[in-house]
Amino acid sequence: MRSSKKSTMIVFIIIIGVLFVAILFNYLHTQMSKNAAKNYVPIIKKHSQKTGDSSTQSNNPAQTFTLKGPITEGKSVSELGFKPGFYDVHLTGGQTQYLSTTGLTTKRDEYGHIVSATDPVYLEQNRQAVFTPAKFSPLKKQGESYVITNPGNYLPEIQLPVGEYEVTYQGNLVSQEVSATAKAGSMLSISTTTYQGTVIPKSTEKDNFNVTMYEAQGKDSGHKSGMLAVQKNRLVSVVMMNVSDENVSIVLTPVNK
Repeated sequence: MRSSKKSTMIVFIIIIGVLFVAILFNYLHTQMSKNAAKNYVPIIKKHSQKTGDSSTQSNNPAQTFTLKGPITEGKSVSELGFKPGFYDVHLTGGQTQYLSTTGLTTKRDEYGHIVSATDPVYLEQNRQAVFTPAKFSPLKKQGESYVITNPGNYLPEIQLPVGEYEVTYQGNLVSQEVSATAKAGSMLSISTTTYQGTVIPKSTEKDNFNVTMYEAQGKDSGHKSGMLAVQKNRLVSVVMMNVSDENVSIVLTPVNK
């Protein structure tokens, strides 16, 4: 009897141990996949200290692929046979709830979208998303200011210099009603994040790592500006939700100290 109970206990402990190892392995695999994004960032090579001449070497493993809905299984990118990396994404066929977390629409592409090997993929019927390797083009300039026109991730030193910026926007936003039941208005957000997509620890408006801007009605006048600290080895992540005006853009003006 005692031997039977002892055997049962041993089997139970083994099962628990196997489950724990499996969960830990899956967690570590997922984290490693997300952490890999920092290895995809282009490397700047300086050729001359005197002239400041430099070139950019691409480390991005991304390869063009197309997703066509419906995709409901939630298979990972690697299971579907696609490469992880930084991508520019173009959507056709209507709006999507699965690929619109930053503001991707049929009229506004997302730049620098991070695809990790473990990302589950979903897409509605009649939707098509084309993923092409991110170009990481330098941001357009408006005088001394840098202009961001699309949601996504942008690279310090590659697309804009590190430093502190005053953040404003131009174009028309849909007003937000001061009511919990009102339809959501436009919202712009720009943050300094890690390669895993998390906002810098302890970041607040005071720390200059996150700026949210929107128009509002009623007593709340909304938020139209803020300060952002762009840092080396980080990402500048941009969200543009419910933006119908194609001329809406975020403007970053360097703060000269």
